[in-house]
Amino acid sequence: RKVKADQSIRDLLKLKNNEKCPTFAVACSGGGPRAFATTIGVLEFLEKEKLLDCTSYFAGLSGSSWAIG
Repeated sequence: RKVKADQSIRDLLKLKNNEKCPTFAVACSGGGPRAFATTIGVLEFLEKEKLLDCTSYFAGLSGSSWAIG
């Protein structure tokens, strides 16, 4: 996952190969169906903005973990 994320970050930020890549993580809270719906919206936004492929780590509880899965 880290290799793909690093390449996506390099493409998005136009970094050179010798420049250090930041690490992105997404953490979402729990709350059942509301958390599920909110997390789906966040994931769709990240995809639209080409940031989802830049993400190395995902964490969630309850409903948000269903969406992440």
